[in-house]
Amino acid sequence: KILLIGGEGELINKLIIKLRKERHKIFLVTGKRNKNIFYEKVFERFDFPYDGESMCQIFRSVCPDLTIFMGAVDSNFHWDDQVQQESVRYDAALTNILMSYSMVASGRFLYLSSADMYDGYYADRITEDTPIEKPDYYHTIMKKAEDFCVFYRQCRELDIAVLRLDRLWSLPRSTSEVRDICAQMCLQAMKENRITYRENHSFTWIYETDAVEYIDRMIKAKSYQHCLYQITSGNVISERELAEKIAAHIGSEDYPVITSAIEEDAPEKKTVLSNDRYSKEFGLNFFCDLNKVIEQTASRMLKNKERFLNEELVPDKNQTLRQKFGWLVKVLVPYAENLACFFVFYFLNSIAGGSSFFSRLDFFLLYVLLFAMIHGQRQATISALLGTVGFIVQQMYLRSSFEIMLDYNTYIWVVQLFTVGLLVGYQHDQYHMLRSEITEEKEYLRDKIADIEKIHSINVRVKDSLETQIINQSDSIGKIYSITSSLDRYLPEEVMFQAVDVLKKVVNSRDVAIYTVSDGSYARLYTATSPLSRMLGNSVKLTDLGDMYSMLQQGKVYINRELNENAPQMAVAVKDGDKIRAVLMIWNISWEAMTLNTANLLTVVSMLIQNAVLRAQKYLDALEETRFSSRLGALEHDAFTNLLQVYENARSRNLTDYTLLALEYDSALPDGIGLELAKRLRQNDYIGVNRNGVMCILLTNTDVENAQIVKDRLQAYGYTTKILEVHPE
Repeated sequence: KILLIGGEGELINKLIIKLRKERHKIFLVTGKRNKNIFYEKVFERFDFPYDGESMCQIFRSVCPDLTIFMGAVDSNFHWDDQVQQESVRYDAALTNILMSYSMVASGRFLYLSSADMYDGYYADRITEDTPIEKPDYYHTIMKKAEDFCVFYRQCRELDIAVLRLDRLWSLPRSTSEVRDICAQMCLQAMKENRITYRENHSFTWIYETDAVEYIDRMIKAKSYQHCLYQITSGNVISERELAEKIAAHIGSEDYPVITSAIEEDAPEKKTVLSNDRYSKEFGLNFFCDLNKVIEQTASRMLKNKERFLNEELVPDKNQTLRQKFGWLVKVLVPYAENLACFFVFYFLNSIAGGSSFFSRLDFFLLYVLLFAMIHGQRQATISALLGTVGFIVQQMYLRSSFEIMLDYNTYIWVVQLFTVGLLVGYQHDQYHMLRSEITEEKEYLRDKIADIEKIHSINVRVKDSLETQIINQSDSIGKIYSITSSLDRYLPEEVMFQAVDVLKKVVNSRDVAIYTVSDGSYARLYTATSPLSRMLGNSVKLTDLGDMYSMLQQGKVYINRELNENAPQMAVAVKDGDKIRAVLMIWNISWEAMTLNTANLLTVVSMLIQNAVLRAQKYLDALEETRFSSRLGALEHDAFTNLLQVYENARSRNLTDYTLLALEYDSALPDGIGLELAKRLRQNDYIGVNRNGVMCILLTNTDVENAQIVKDRLQAYGYTTKILEVHPE
């Protein structure tokens, strides 16, 4: 079970495809609540944020054997702008993930870092221990994240490793995926017919497909010696060389692409990573050549030129203005509303002054109270100020300003206005603050309950799926044992023919062959199901099999990853101790099925077949006196008849072919004639006596034409034979 943590992107999708081919169960944490973002299909998906409490629940529910956090290459973090704000989010996410992982301590944890933390001139190749020169805020955050993982590994004794990826190159499908320098230069060449580069800038790189392959090697490693590894191609290229190569691919005679330097006097930059530590421990063999990657990138972008150019988004001016001034409008509306209402209440108070019915009604107090109740303390203060000004202006029509200032009732009225406004406004603010806190807590608890319900439902689906898999899965141990246990009741010759059906069912292939090995140097075809599976012929020298033979000697399953047409796609040896007794070959199997899971199944099947053969052989050894004539050195009639019946049944199913020779002898058969004949025949041929006492030779995997060659060879040794029609007796 593998838990992937990361935002959408080409790298994580390639990882999912790779791990899915290996038949792993992939659980994905997207880091967002957006369910519409695209990922490759996974076993279960959690649309939860990294810094939520649900992360710990996820680890406890999944209990992963391996966790991969995309880290520095996670698309959920945008480092172009607001580096400080993103660094806070990044620290919180990494801390929460590591703490949740450490509480469960389940399996291995891989953190993907980036070589972008190195920027400047480094005379020597950058190793895992090279310090950062003149780090800025982003470089410090990336280095701190690596050190944090190392700290957790050492202090908590956890299985945590850091993989520092070099600058990643990929084939973009849209403008939004144009991130690496190669794609950026291609886009610039299509837009401007020129490419600008920085002089004296050189670096190393790695293609995403290769990066996925080396991450997979780290996943499969049972142990490793270091905590930090760098993954890079080691191939150095300058920006100038890259620009010239791209210009050669994109430009033409009619529309040449010009290359030019941006800053001729800019300081030299060189960031060349070393992959020695990873190479010594895990080995390196790259699939993607630099020139091929550049050619494929340029070719794809040229083929979809209109799409790449039309996706250049031009910002809407009106939308930009709305975004810039929208907040200002929201702030000014209450003030404008306050001012408008002031004039309304000023007018009402002026009219009410001459009325005996409304003379005791204070409209300014109502005005302040209204805004204190609706907008709170700030607007209540402004309303009180405006109300005071309006009251004084209206009083100046009746009295002089000096009289107004000397009248203590004026001050009492103003204090009353501000007291009522501020107290009611304060109560309004406190009420809304409390209500907001309750609403936030409610939303938080609602989201938490929803997350718990989702995790629970996922756990139920996983449990049901695993139960169904255990019961019904075609490649489960129970099913395999039920298939292979049928071999226990057959003789050794029958076991091999029945094993073909077992292989066909287990690996779901129609092209299967079994070769037997008797002398340790040659493998001879015993049975095959199709012309394709007979491609190697009736006999093949083991040393000519190359890599396949070395893998079989080591007891490993051979997988034809290079898709060599002259070799089976998968093969496994049936061994007796250190000696190879048989080779099981599968010639036609889907690429998706050539996985570690299928290899393990073949290993189990080969051991079960071996056990069945050994049991049958022990049974024959116990009955040797009744099956074998010691005088003639050949099989007795009953044993030979049963053997003929086995081969006749196998030929009727197109699993093998055979020819039966009868020895013509004028006198009685001499003693030991079977042993003498065996010296002139192959080890997989049989000699026996039929019901009429005639000595017969069973030539396995031999048609009439090839049987004539054997017949002539025996004639040279003084043995006259004739070909018999197929007859079990």
